[in-house]
Amino acid sequence: MNVFVVAAVLSAGLPADVTSSEPEEKRSTQNLERQFQQQAEAYSFTLDTDRKHLLTLQKTPVMRWTADGNFGAVWVWTDKNRPQLVGCLGSFRNGDDEVEGFHEFHAIAAQPLPRTRIGNDYVWEATEAGPSPQRVEGAPTPAATHRLRLLQMRQLAREFSFEMRAGKQVSQLRLSPAPIYDYEVAEGDVMDGALFSYLWDVGTDPEALLLLESHRSKDGIAWYFVPLRFSWRELSMKHGEHEIWHVPERVESRTSKLLRDAYISCPVGRIETKEAIDARN
Repeated sequence: MNVFVVAAVLSAGLPADVTSSEPEEKRSTQNLERQFQQQAEAYSFTLDTDRKHLLTLQKTPVMRWTADGNFGAVWVWTDKNRPQLVGCLGSFRNGDDEVEGFHEFHAIAAQPLPRTRIGNDYVWEATEAGPSPQRVEGAPTPAATHRLRLLQMRQLAREFSFEMRAGKQVSQLRLSPAPIYDYEVAEGDVMDGALFSYLWDVGTDPEALLLLESHRSKDGIAWYFVPLRFSWRELSMKHGEHEIWHVPERVESRTSKLLRDAYISCPVGRIETKEAIDARN
């Protein structure tokens, strides 16, 4: 999820209420996460243009990651427990002293999300909905309880593999075995589901996500999957030995301030870190 260098500057003071006995690096990431939490809570995503059907932000990040001095946290926005949007708010080091922020989102909703401002410089007005669920071929019948179905989902996630390409560099992403978010749905065709992350070989940065769900239909209950890019780099996915999904490199925000894709990743400017505040004071 690394993004490109930007010139925009967005400075924000960070609280400094952690104890001095904690390691400096941990205190730094805690302060970054507090800032990201405030920014996540400031977003107001909705399913309708009248803004009457707001999505619910899960109160805490569903995962945190570090990678070669960079840091980020992932949040999920839901409707009746079911995820409709997943986002990462993160930072990356631009040289020794500067830290840049980025916001990254992938819409899962079955309809395009209405217009939303991202940071100070971008407007997200997607013209496409999230990807449609596809049936998992050869999967067993979903079990009778959520607990047992969750065990099945963890096994199914191991059947999928992701590959990421950046120029000539090819990386096999590794599955984090525990889902970052799992849920039950009280009504409708979806019974339950879980969201899994596939990590880069540098640190614990998630570059792809997989949504697995059990669906009811007139033909019975079956497993469905949704692959989600979480990187601007080229990605492909296999189920077993067969490639079934591929997306090219995509960074819309390099050429436009109006973002139209279901997946976006854009810079939000320089972050004033705790170290910088301490040095200034």
